[in-house]
Amino acid sequence: MKAATITAIILSLCVLPAPAQDEPRELFLPTDQLDAVFEQFPKGVMLSRERYEELRNKADAAAQNQNIPTPITLSFVSYRVRQAGEQAVIDAQLRFRQFADDMSSWRIPLGNLSPESATIDGRAAPVAFDKQSNSLVLFHHRAESFVLHLTLSAPLGSAGSDRLAAFRLLPGVSSEVTVECPAERYLEVNNLKLNRTAPSDQPASYRIPAGDDAELRLRWTTEQQESDMQTLIFVRSQSVARLSRDNLR
Repeated sequence: MKAATITAIILSLCVLPAPAQDEPRELFLPTDQLDAVFEQFPKGVMLSRERYEELRNKADAAAQNQNIPTPITLSFVSYRVRQAGEQAVIDAQLRFRQFADDMSSWRIPLGNLSPESATIDGRAAPVAFDKQSNSLVLFHHRAESFVLHLTLSAPLGSAGSDRLAAFRLLPGVSSEVTVECPAERYLEVNNLKLNRTAPSDQPASYRIPAGDDAELRLRWTTEQQESDMQTLIFVRSQSVARLSRDNLR
């Protein structure tokens, strides 16, 4: 993967505080270890402690002073999943709407996903990585509808010649997943075998409404497993059969 373009807010003496219900936690780093932090986020931005606290205070004050129950909402997420070497790459588009011109924030849990880039309208998005909760925190200050584009990655597992990937979807929001399947491969989603949408010698694309399911499990397999088992199907009908003694001979 190319170097991450995520705009990470990294403090010289502390990381992001824990969620509001917990006490803030500080992590002190010797200055000679900052290189290790920037190796993880090579295009990260270092802010002074004062500047970071100013941003957080503006977001907290705006949330408390507004009469709007929720100053910013996430309405829909679309995911596109593809294989890239030993990783599954997930391109996610998060549709937000903010209702007031004040600093607001939104926390995005990552689970087992690694952030690669974050942009809004093609420019680096103001997001921070919270190591303690393993999440991204988005900062936004304008009343508008906008789309946050995230590029994320997850490791690909193997089971024989099959490739596997699993990750958690964002909770509490409707979503849709598009999965790209290489030629000569068949797709299983949460143990459900799907028919190919294109001939087997061509790449295929699957579009799956995901709702707010917690986890997505993908398996790219080389065999289309078909069952020859005969099954009985029971249906209910309004038909009525009437028999009399004269009919039974």
